[in-house]
Amino acid sequence: MLAGSEGTLVLVHEAKLKLTPLPAFQELIVVKYESFDDALQAVEILVTSDPTAIETVDEKILDLAREDEIYHRV
Repeated sequence: MLAGSEGTLVLVHEAKLKLTPLPAFQELIVVKYESFDDALQAVEILVTSDPTAIETVDEKILDLAREDEIYHRV
């Protein structure tokens, strides 16, 4: 367990990894909901397709991204 240094003061002597094969297909699907609550309610349906990840981005996160100096270049 590391505490306080966010991993910057650690030396890893040995690591054991469990690698997972890459999927045959990769897709990105973007869905816009009217509200954050609507998005949360949809999770039950979305997980039935066994996604690798589900990410929610609310207006606050979008505003923070827009304020970043590189936002308009990506």
